[in-house]
Order: sequence, then C-alpha cells, then structure tokens
Amino acid sequence: MTSQFNFLEGQWNEITISSRRVEQVALSDPRAACFYSRRAIELVVEWIYEHDNTLRRPYESSLSNLIHAFDFRELVGEQLLGKFKLLKDLGNKAVHRNDPISQGNAVLAVSELFQILRWFALIYGRNPQAVKGLTFDKNLLPKGNEVPEQSKQQIATLADQLSQRDKE
Repeated sequence: MTSQFNFLEGQWNEITISSRRVEQVALSDPRAACFYSRRAIELVVEWIYEHDNTLRRPYESSLSNLIHAFDFRELVGEQLLGKFKLLKDLGNKAVHRNDPISQGNAVLAVSELFQILRWFALIYGRNPQAVKGLTFDKNLLPKGNEVPEQSKQQIATLADQLSQRDKE
C-alpha cells in the first residue's frame, strides 16, 4: 500500500494501521480520520511510556494526564506537545460532539500525526536516517470514493471496542 506512513512499517504494527487509516479517510470521512489520529497518538504515548525508562507514568493514566506529565512534556517539547493536544482534542470532538468535522481539520490531523510519527521514528525507530528529510504532502492523500460520514454512535462504539481490546 502506498502511504506516507510507510516509514513505520515493520516496527509498530498497530500504530501503522491506525495512521494509514487516518490517511485513507482524511478526505472522505473527516470524523473517522480525527478519531483514528487520536487512536494513533494514544498508541504512541503508551508505547513511549512502556519502553522509555526515563519516563514515570502518572497515577491517573488518561491520555491527557500522560501527555501533560512533566517528564513527557520535557521529552517532546512545547511544539510537539501542541500537536499531541490538538489530535487529542480533535479526536474527542469527533467522538463526543455532533458538530461537523471539516475536511480541513482532517487534513490538519493527518499532517500533525505525520510530524509526531516522524519524530517518534527519529527517536525510537530502528533506522532514524531513513526518516530524516521526510515531509508530508497533502496532495498525496487518497481521494477515494465518497464514503458517508460515520455517525457519532458508530465512532463511539468503535472507540469502546478499541478501548476494551487494549485493556485485554
């Protein structure tokens, strides 16, 4: 599959799947794209806390608490932290609000996710040299067929299923 997230291939399967999903639906289903971008950063944050022994996991381990923890903020810096917060908020809006999610917000989500994952691969990947110089190109997003926007209930159900699967 042609994807701007191919640099993740073979290292982080779940993150790769969620990221490609964001990319695939950004233009056709903005709500799903924002949901999956949040899902992808949750997986990244969990991976970092599990594998980076310089971080101390906060007692309350919601995504918000994890990304706002002092150690994590120090690791990612203010600029990247803003990208994590944006994707968390867009994902929450996609799941919990009825207002439409614009295609522009979905394109922003996939672009910001790309920046986060590029950083992630530079820091934790097996081949950081291969990631240097990679840039996101919104013109490469698949146009695809028009897919009706998933309902708030469908996204919420999917969110619950993914959360349950993660707990297991």
